[in-house]
Amino acid sequence: MFLDKFVAKEPDAWQYRDVLSRKVDLDNLSFHDFVLSLKNTAILNSNIHWRPQVDFLIYKKYSEYFSLENFPQAVTRLKEKKDFNVVDARELTEHGTHKYQTINDQCYADMPAFDIAVLKRSG
Repeated sequence: MFLDKFVAKEPDAWQYRDVLSRKVDLDNLSFHDFVLSLKNTAILNSNIHWRPQVDFLIYKKYSEYFSLENFPQAVTRLKEKKDFNVVDARELTEHGTHKYQTINDQCYADMPAFDIAVLKRSG
């Protein structure tokens, strides 16, 4: 979400800036700073992308919960259980990270969004 919304400066990032009375420089915002800001309930609840996702549950009880980090296992399980057809639209919506090289040489949580954007542009 940070990569999609903040690094790319999508409207959600500007909304975040407005919630903070425009007192944040989006280029210098780090993921770490963003996460810490979510301690503020007004910020936490200001956008559907970072508000607690349990707020969107319709029923009180579900038979299973899946983690997006384990998406392939969720697809397999849904097909086994209910013959449910899952369409993975990440490539169509460009919400995936499949076209980027993974970098594991350091922690990037404190890197400013602008510097991450430079890395993103280079793949």
